[in-house]
Amino acid sequence: TGDEARGFGAPGTALEGFASFGRILPSESFLQAQAGVEAPLYDEGENEGFFRVSLGRTFTEGMWGRAWSPMVGLQARRDLESGAETTLDLVPQLHVTLNTRQHVQANVGLLVPATNTEGRPVRLLAFVLLDWFDGGFFEGW
Repeated sequence: TGDEARGFGAPGTALEGFASFGRILPSESFLQAQAGVEAPLYDEGENEGFFRVSLGRTFTEGMWGRAWSPMVGLQARRDLESGAETTLDLVPQLHVTLNTRQHVQANVGLLVPATNTEGRPVRLLAFVLLDWFDGGFFEGW
């Protein structure tokens, strides 16, 4: 998906398999990791392996208040061919719950290229997440 002319997306479909791991650490800290492979179903694509890990800590305002989770991530990706370079990025970010029910959340961060930086600017990343099981967007504020 995306706009190839602007560097988003790919010219076709790809299959991706991954494994994820999460661990709660002492002092409201956490570790999250993901590793996997991507196999494009179009001719020009290369099989790729990737790994992502994030370490952070959650701060909560009272028992049911807003939760703030600053974290820093490291992600790596590499084409699965002999001699390919590994690309590394740092991803500092902040995840925050927006309402008291904590089912509406937002995240903002930066993707900062650490290797192979030519032509890869720093990018702003953001999303809003709704866990609809706990209610609609306008409930629980």
